[in-house]
Amino acid sequence: MIAIFNIALFSATCKCGGPFSSTRVVGGAVIPPHSLPFQVGLTLTGGTVPFCGGSLISPNYVLTAAHCTVGFTASSIQVIVGDHNFTVKGDGEKNYNVQSILVHPQFSPPKVYAYDYSILRLATPVNIPSTSSGVVCLPPDVTQTFVGTTLTVSGWGLTSGGGFQSSALKSTILKGISNDDCTPYFGAGSIGPWQICAIGNTTGSSACSGDSGGSKTYI
Repeated sequence: MIAIFNIALFSATCKCGGPFSSTRVVGGAVIPPHSLPFQVGLTLTGGTVPFCGGSLISPNYVLTAAHCTVGFTASSIQVIVGDHNFTVKGDGEKNYNVQSILVHPQFSPPKVYAYDYSILRLATPVNIPSTSSGVVCLPPDVTQTFVGTTLTVSGWGLTSGGGFQSSALKSTILKGISNDDCTPYFGAGSIGPWQICAIGNTTGSSACSGDSGGSKTYI
């Protein structure tokens, strides 16, 4: 399966990367609790079930997908940090109010893949100890293509097309491919320079609905 991920040009001052398990979402596996501390979930205010994912890029800011935030006001959504299984209350999660939503000015639905970025400013900062790797690593070189790079995606999205949402955080491994190799899957002109493509293994691993905006890391 093929997945498209948008590249965001932001930086964080915190140490990045977080703990990660060797256990590597469709075709993925449930990861150890809190092994991806920068993974967050977007929920309706007062809710517990993530409808999209996101990544902490600093104690105050979350990077997510623009199509996850269109139609919402800052007061209508919250960010859940530190959650693992959303059916289990009190397993480390904390809800944060959103102060403001900044959608990329060139995002233009219904072509949701173009400039599909939103930045959420949290009303209060996340407490990230200086010794922790609590924010996601972002590409040091904005021209990096990630072709042949091992990529990890994670989220609480559907575990199959048209299937059920995973209650526990899952992740899977993909491999970066060139945009030219990706074009036949999506059509000419559908892949822009602001995007990277990745392909799953033969078991059909990929991101799915509900994973949008979530954690995409590279190793």
